[in-house]
Amino acid sequence: MLLNNDTWVEPDCLRKLIDAAQENPMAGVLGPRICYYHEPRRIWYDGGKLETRDGIVIPLHIHGEESIDALPLDSREVDYVCGCAMLIKRKIIERIGGLDPTFFAYWEDTDFSLRARRSGYRLLHIPSALVLHKVSRSSGGNESENVCYYMWRNQYLLSRRQYGLFFRPYVLSKYLRHCFWEYCERMRMNQKEQALAIAEAGWHSLIGHYGKRVGRIPSPILALLERQRVSE
Repeated sequence: MLLNNDTWVEPDCLRKLIDAAQENPMAGVLGPRICYYHEPRRIWYDGGKLETRDGIVIPLHIHGEESIDALPLDSREVDYVCGCAMLIKRKIIERIGGLDPTFFAYWEDTDFSLRARRSGYRLLHIPSALVLHKVSRSSGGNESENVCYYMWRNQYLLSRRQYGLFFRPYVLSKYLRHCFWEYCERMRMNQKEQALAIAEAGWHSLIGHYGKRVGRIPSPILALLERQRVSE
Protein backbone atom coordinates (compact mmCIF):
# COMPACT_ATOMS: atom_id res chain seq x y z
CA MET A 1 0.00 0.00 0.00
CA LEU A 2 1.48 3.32 -1.14
CA LEU A 3 0.10 6.14 1.00
CA ASN A 4 0.89 9.83 1.37
CA ASN A 5 1.89 10.97 4.85
CA ASP A 6 -0.76 13.73 4.88
CA THR A 7 -3.78 11.43 4.80
CA TRP A 8 -6.38 9.92 7.11
CA VAL A 9 -7.60 6.44 6.20
CA GLU A 10 -11.10 5.19 7.00
CA PRO A 11 -10.80 2.03 9.17
CA ASP A 12 -12.29 -0.35 6.57
CA CYS A 13 -10.55 1.20 3.56
CA LEU A 14 -7.71 -1.34 3.26
CA ARG A 15 -10.06 -4.29 3.69
CA LYS A 16 -12.30 -3.02 0.87
CA LEU A 17 -9.32 -2.61 -1.43
CA ILE A 18 -7.98 -6.08 -0.63
CA ASP A 19 -11.42 -7.65 -1.15
CA ALA A 20 -11.70 -5.96 -4.55
CA ALA A 21 -8.21 -7.16 -5.49
CA GLN A 22 -9.07 -10.74 -4.58
CA GLU A 23 -12.32 -10.57 -6.55
CA ASN A 24 -10.51 -9.25 -9.64
CA PRO A 25 -7.37 -11.35 -10.30
CA MET A 26 -6.26 -9.14 -13.20
CA ALA A 27 -6.51 -5.94 -11.15
CA GLY A 28 -2.92 -4.94 -10.51
CA VAL A 29 -3.38 -1.48 -9.01
CA LEU A 30 -6.40 -0.29 -7.02
CA GLY A 31 -7.25 3.07 -5.51
CA PRO A 32 -9.86 4.48 -3.09
CA ARG A 33 -12.03 7.57 -3.34
CA ILE A 34 -10.09 10.54 -1.93
CA CYS A 35 -11.81 13.53 -0.35
CA TYR A 36 -10.50 16.70 1.26
CA TYR A 37 -9.52 16.27 4.91
CA HIS A 38 -11.17 19.52 5.94
CA GLU A 39 -14.21 18.94 3.69
CA PRO A 40 -14.73 15.17 3.88
CA ARG A 41 -17.78 15.16 1.63
CA ARG A 42 -16.04 17.02 -1.22
CA ILE A 43 -14.06 14.94 -3.69
CA TRP A 44 -10.43 15.54 -4.53
CA TYR A 45 -9.98 12.36 -6.61
CA ASP A 46 -12.56 9.79 -7.73
CA GLY A 47 -10.58 7.92 -10.35
CA GLY A 48 -8.13 9.16 -12.97
CA LYS A 49 -8.68 9.81 -16.67
CA LEU A 50 -6.26 10.90 -19.38
CA GLU A 51 -6.86 13.42 -22.13
CA THR A 52 -4.52 14.31 -24.98
CA ARG A 53 -4.20 17.87 -26.31
CA ASP A 54 -1.74 18.58 -29.11
CA GLY A 55 0.02 15.33 -28.26
CA ILE A 56 0.41 16.29 -24.58
CA VAL A 57 -1.07 13.84 -22.06
CA ILE A 58 -3.17 15.54 -19.37
CA PRO A 59 -4.04 13.52 -16.21
CA LEU A 60 -7.37 14.61 -14.70
CA HIS A 61 -9.31 13.75 -11.56
CA ILE A 62 -12.83 12.42 -12.13
CA HIS A 63 -15.59 14.19 -10.15
CA GLY A 64 -13.07 16.66 -8.72
CA GLU A 65 -14.69 19.19 -6.34
CA GLU A 66 -18.08 17.42 -6.48
CA SER A 67 -20.06 16.23 -3.45
CA ILE A 68 -20.04 12.50 -2.70
CA ASP A 69 -23.76 12.54 -1.85
CA ALA A 70 -25.12 11.81 -5.34
CA LEU A 71 -22.29 9.65 -6.68
CA PRO A 72 -22.37 5.84 -7.03
CA LEU A 73 -20.13 3.46 -5.13
CA ASP A 74 -19.67 0.99 -8.00
CA SER A 75 -16.11 -0.07 -8.73
CA ARG A 76 -14.84 0.79 -12.20
CA GLU A 77 -11.75 0.69 -14.40
CA VAL A 78 -9.77 3.93 -14.76
CA ASP A 79 -6.91 5.30 -16.86
CA TYR A 80 -4.60 5.72 -13.86
CA VAL A 81 -4.60 5.39 -10.07
CA CYS A 82 -3.53 8.31 -7.90
CA GLY A 83 -0.35 7.65 -5.91
CA CYS A 84 -1.74 9.46 -2.89
CA ALA A 85 -3.26 6.07 -2.00
CA MET A 86 -2.81 2.96 -4.13
CA LEU A 87 -2.82 -0.76 -3.43
CA ILE A 88 -0.33 -2.59 -5.64
CA LYS A 89 -0.03 -6.33 -6.11
CA ARG A 90 3.50 -7.45 -5.39
CA LYS A 91 3.89 -9.26 -8.72
CA ILE A 92 3.41 -5.91 -10.51
CA ILE A 93 6.47 -4.44 -8.79
CA GLU A 94 8.42 -7.65 -9.41
CA ARG A 95 7.59 -7.35 -13.12
CA ILE A 96 7.87 -3.61 -13.88
CA GLY A 97 9.72 -2.17 -10.87
CA GLY A 98 8.52 0.65 -8.64
CA LEU A 99 7.90 4.34 -9.17
CA ASP A 100 10.38 5.89 -11.59
CA PRO A 101 12.72 8.32 -9.73
CA THR A 102 13.24 10.20 -12.99
CA PHE A 103 10.01 12.08 -12.18
CA PHE A 104 11.12 12.86 -8.60
CA ALA A 105 7.67 14.34 -7.81
CA TYR A 106 4.29 14.37 -9.56
CA TRP A 107 2.88 12.09 -12.23
CA GLU A 108 5.16 9.18 -11.42
CA ASP A 109 1.96 7.43 -10.28
CA THR A 110 0.42 7.96 -13.73
CA ASP A 111 3.54 6.57 -15.38
CA PHE A 112 3.48 3.56 -13.04
CA SER A 113 -0.22 2.96 -13.79
CA LEU A 114 0.39 3.04 -17.54
CA ARG A 115 3.30 0.62 -17.25
CA ALA A 116 1.14 -1.74 -15.21
CA ARG A 117 -1.64 -1.56 -17.78
CA ARG A 118 0.79 -2.23 -20.64
CA SER A 119 1.82 -5.36 -18.73
CA GLY A 120 -1.75 -6.62 -19.00
CA TYR A 121 -3.20 -5.61 -15.61
CA ARG A 122 -6.35 -3.62 -14.89
CA LEU A 123 -6.49 -0.39 -12.90
CA LEU A 124 -9.51 -0.28 -10.59
CA HIS A 125 -11.11 2.55 -8.63
CA ILE A 126 -13.01 1.51 -5.47
CA PRO A 127 -15.25 4.42 -4.36
CA SER A 128 -16.53 2.59 -1.29
CA ALA A 129 -12.99 2.80 0.17
CA LEU A 130 -12.27 6.28 1.51
CA VAL A 131 -9.14 8.32 2.23
CA LEU A 132 -9.04 11.97 3.34
CA HIS A 133 -6.17 14.11 2.05
CA LYS A 134 -4.56 17.29 3.42
CA VAL A 135 -3.78 18.45 -0.10
CA SER A 136 -0.28 19.70 -1.00
CA ARG A 137 1.01 20.15 2.55
CA SER A 138 4.51 18.93 1.72
CA SER A 139 4.96 20.95 -1.48
CA GLY A 140 3.86 24.36 -0.30
CA GLY A 141 0.51 24.43 -2.06
CA ASN A 142 -0.75 24.00 -5.60
CA GLU A 143 0.74 27.32 -6.74
CA SER A 144 4.25 26.99 -5.30
CA GLU A 145 7.11 27.33 -7.75
CA ASN A 146 8.27 23.75 -7.13
CA VAL A 147 4.81 22.38 -7.92
CA CYS A 148 4.71 24.44 -11.13
CA TYR A 149 8.15 23.18 -12.12
CA TYR A 150 7.55 19.46 -11.55
CA MET A 151 4.01 19.46 -12.92
CA TRP A 152 5.07 21.14 -16.17
CA ARG A 153 8.34 19.28 -16.66
CA ASN A 154 6.86 15.88 -15.91
CA GLN A 155 3.92 16.57 -18.20
CA TYR A 156 6.35 16.36 -21.09
CA LEU A 157 8.25 13.38 -19.64
CA LEU A 158 4.98 11.46 -19.30
CA SER A 159 3.82 12.47 -22.78
CA ARG A 160 7.01 11.59 -24.65
CA ARG A 161 6.91 8.04 -23.30
CA GLN A 162 3.60 7.44 -25.02
CA TYR A 163 4.98 7.98 -28.51
CA GLY A 164 7.68 6.59 -30.75
CA LEU A 165 10.83 8.49 -31.68
CA PHE A 166 9.31 9.78 -34.92
CA PHE A 167 6.49 11.67 -33.17
CA ARG A 168 8.48 13.05 -30.21
CA PRO A 169 9.82 16.22 -31.94
CA TYR A 170 6.23 17.25 -32.70
CA VAL A 171 5.20 16.73 -29.07
CA LEU A 172 8.25 18.67 -27.83
CA SER A 173 7.50 21.65 -30.08
CA LYS A 174 3.88 21.80 -28.93
CA TYR A 175 4.94 21.47 -25.31
CA LEU A 176 7.53 24.25 -25.51
CA ARG A 177 4.95 26.52 -27.08
CA HIS A 178 2.55 25.80 -24.19
CA CYS A 179 5.35 26.57 -21.73
CA PHE A 180 6.06 29.90 -23.42
CA TRP A 181 2.44 31.06 -23.38
CA GLU A 182 2.03 30.00 -19.77
CA TYR A 183 5.23 31.86 -18.90
CA CYS A 184 3.83 34.99 -20.55
CA GLU A 185 0.52 34.66 -18.74
CA ARG A 186 2.16 34.18 -15.34
CA MET A 187 4.37 37.21 -15.88
CA ARG A 188 1.31 39.23 -16.85
CA MET A 189 -0.33 38.15 -13.58
CA ASN A 190 2.82 39.16 -11.66
CA GLN A 191 3.53 35.55 -10.68
CA LYS A 192 7.22 35.81 -11.50
CA GLU A 193 8.50 32.82 -9.49
CA GLN A 194 5.93 30.48 -11.04
CA ALA A 195 6.64 31.87 -14.50
CA LEU A 196 10.37 31.26 -14.12
CA ALA A 197 9.71 27.72 -12.82
CA ILE A 198 7.64 26.92 -15.92
CA ALA A 199 10.31 28.39 -18.21
CA GLU A 200 12.88 26.26 -16.38
CA ALA A 201 10.70 23.19 -16.82
CA GLY A 202 10.60 23.80 -20.55
CA TRP A 203 14.37 24.29 -20.73
CA HIS A 204 15.12 21.14 -18.75
CA SER A 205 12.70 19.14 -20.91
CA LEU A 206 14.51 20.41 -24.00
CA ILE A 207 17.97 19.39 -22.72
CA GLY A 208 16.74 16.17 -21.07
CA HIS A 209 17.34 17.05 -17.42
CA TYR A 210 15.06 15.11 -15.06
CA GLY A 211 15.11 13.93 -11.46
CA LYS A 212 15.41 16.48 -8.65
CA ARG A 213 15.23 20.14 -9.59
CA VAL A 214 18.81 21.40 -9.83
CA GLY A 215 20.14 24.54 -11.48
CA ARG A 216 18.29 27.37 -13.15
CA ILE A 217 17.52 28.44 -16.69
CA PRO A 218 20.60 30.12 -18.28
CA SER A 219 20.50 33.92 -18.43
CA PRO A 220 20.80 34.10 -22.26
CA ILE A 221 17.78 31.79 -22.66
CA LEU A 222 15.79 33.83 -20.17
CA ALA A 223 16.73 37.06 -21.95
CA LEU A 224 15.55 35.53 -25.23
CA LEU A 225 12.24 34.60 -23.63
CA GLU A 226 11.79 38.12 -22.32
CA ARG A 227 12.48 39.68 -25.72
CA GLN A 228 9.99 37.33 -27.32
CA ARG A 229 7.40 38.02 -24.63
CA VAL A 230 7.69 41.79 -25.02
CA SER A 231 7.37 41.50 -28.78
CA GLU A 232 4.13 39.48 -28.61
